[in-house]
Amino acid sequence: MKMKFYLPLLLLSVSACSISKKSTSLSKLEPGLRAHVAYLADDKLEGRRTGTAGEKLAMGYIAQQFQKIGLAPKGTEQYYQPFSVNEGKEMKEATTLTITKSFSEGAAATKTLIINKEFFAFPYSANGSVTGTATTGLREIGSPWLMDIDVVLEDNANNPHFDLAGYIYEYSKTAKTKGATALLWYNAGKKEDKLSFNGKDKSPVLDIPVLYVSSVIINGITKEDEEGVFNFNGTVQLGEKMRSGSNVIGWVDNKAATTVIIGAHFDHLGYGEDGNSRYEKKEAAIHNGADDNASGTAALIELARVLKQSAAKTNNYFRRRVGFVWFKIFYRSPYP
Repeated sequence: MKMKFYLPLLLLSVSACSISKKSTSLSKLEPGLRAHVAYLADDKLEGRRTGTAGEKLAMGYIAQQFQKIGLAPKGTEQYYQPFSVNEGKEMKEATTLTITKSFSEGAAATKTLIINKEFFAFPYSANGSVTGTATTGLREIGSPWLMDIDVVLEDNANNPHFDLAGYIYEYSKTAKTKGATALLWYNAGKKEDKLSFNGKDKSPVLDIPVLYVSSVIINGITKEDEEGVFNFNGTVQLGEKMRSGSNVIGWVDNKAATTVIIGAHFDHLGYGEDGNSRYEKKEAAIHNGADDNASGTAALIELARVLKQSAAKTNNYFRRRVGFVWFKIFYRSPYP
């Protein structure tokens, strides 16, 4: 994506914050500001999304600038303060599903499904095993149920307010009381359902496993004129999806009684994979984040440099301890 930033505003901000007795020359600040933004917004940092290799490059760059300036480390791990970000739910490796179809002549077809391509568990599914025989069009007590959404899609084709995901959840809520041990939804029709795993869905967890199976799989192992009877063997294992990031913290300590904390966030949107971008094209694109917030990060680095230089010149004029915190959108303060 195209990179731009507003250098005059950066220069004005840093210059205005200077406490040096002599005003800092804008021409002296400009090269450093340009260099910081150019590095942080470069494609190789891939948008500085929290928990990515690009984010770690940005962390390392800021810490390196701290060392050059002479700021003392104030993180829990030198300059870094690690923390975790909960991204919602994910399907763990233990989530599997195998379908076996037996035919009248004694033959059988078995298919082990590919997770997230040929099947997925709904985020509100209960963890547990999916075993037993299910028949298309027949719902037996004590067995998994195969649920075709084709009819409900056709019935609501002209209803702009119909919420398929909500319908599936509400139906699934009461399925156990009706005798189902698991629900396996599929779509035998031609109308697109657009269902997929949504780890950010916070719907309460249900009492039985609830999955979606590709209709291509169901139809692909059924012979013509054969009853759709399937044996399922699988496991649903959902868990929290965690990402790790770090704040970067430096310190100017002149033993003063009071402290000022100055901060800016340095992460950005990566490729927009969290759905928080206005980018509308289908092709993935790096969100460089020159103005959000490489520019603020650059200004803070130069401000730290100016303040550190001022603190080194006089102990009377500079009467505060200063903490510089480069944090994430998921910032957790290290100070009480």
